[in-house]
Amino acid sequence: LESQEVTSPTRFITIPLSMRNFNISYSVTAAALIDGENVPYLGNTITVLSPIVPLVKLTPANCGVTLSAIGTNLSYTVGINAISSTFRARLTNDNGPTQ
Repeated sequence: LESQEVTSPTRFITIPLSMRNFNISYSVTAAALIDGENVPYLGNTITVLSPIVPLVKLTPANCGVTLSAIGTNLSYTVGINAISSTFRARLTNDNGPTQ
């Protein structure tokens, strides 16, 4: 969706769920219903920025420790709206490219 009108019983709104995304900008204008008359979008337009993608960080308790077993689980902080995870493990003496 490129644009969407949102009707609110108050003077507050949130960005519609179908338009939400990280690290993008939105232009917002407002119209009002005054004494039963629709006052169109004649006011100012503002631009708001959505937050950047939250970083996923490996749990600090895992750093620099000796694993108790070769199959020990490692974890990370949960990213907002994350539905799956991809980890990359490499030998510390591997100086090759990361991709």
